[in-house]
Amino acid sequence: VLMDAFVLPFQLSFKRDYGEDAFDDVWFWVTTLCFTADIIVTFDTGLTVAGDDQEVITDHGVIARAYMRGWFSLDFVSTMPWSRIVDAFVGSDGAGPLLHVAKLAKMLKFLRIIRLMKMLRAKKIKDIWERLEIRIGSVTVIQAMYLVRVLLVIVAICHWNACIFWMIGRPDSIITDFLPDATRLSFERLPHWTTISRSYGIGQEEWSFAEKPMVEAYIFCFYWTLGVMRTMPAEVTPVNLAERTFVLCFMFFALSAFAVSVASLTQTYFKISERNRGFKDEMFALRMHM
Repeated sequence: VLMDAFVLPFQLSFKRDYGEDAFDDVWFWVTTLCFTADIIVTFDTGLTVAGDDQEVITDHGVIARAYMRGWFSLDFVSTMPWSRIVDAFVGSDGAGPLLHVAKLAKMLKFLRIIRLMKMLRAKKIKDIWERLEIRIGSVTVIQAMYLVRVLLVIVAICHWNACIFWMIGRPDSIITDFLPDATRLSFERLPHWTTISRSYGIGQEEWSFAEKPMVEAYIFCFYWTLGVMRTMPAEVTPVNLAERTFVLCFMFFALSAFAVSVASLTQTYFKISERNRGFKDEMFALRMHM
């Protein structure tokens, strides 16, 4: 789920205009098989009853009924390869009467994003992390791992916003597929930060971010997001209402996220420094005693 949380947004945003390659096909079927296996295994996974005795229910009927009433519908909808099924019957380049069905196949790809909601019940990750801390035993190593975890959270925020900012800035994206035709055409006629002509100086050749290679566009969006978490970068500014609204909302979120991240990093650094200082004091006292 964590790996899909990085790969899937990139596929839905930056790789939209490039089509699916061998990696996309392999990743799609690997994740589909993994999530299908997870559904099957869940029917055979005991339920823990909250309480002091931590009773585990192993009755398959009770487990199945609880799962069917809970996460099964969400897991089933997000795991079934709906877009591939539609493509198999219609083809990805539908025309005429099949045009709306082909458009539906593109929209169904968005259902895969529901898989990421599995992270809401990823309590096992927390349990595994706590057991790992107990096994390590070293406070310094644990604090260093916590430092890495905070940095990974910042990377995840930058990655997700980079993908969303690219989709918001494109005249044609998976977001516009959900819009009515009149609204979509009106949105496409608006100026967008990805299509505005730019140049490196007077007399230089004009270019736009939409023409840049995929990797270069992603790196810029990642850099731009990290810059917004501190201040507004001067290279790109929003040029229509949708872009301004998104950037405004993200800046409010980034203000809090960046403050919390900096506070966590500072606290972890001081803990490591304080432990090293305490160790040196103890060693000095031991040398004086000897």
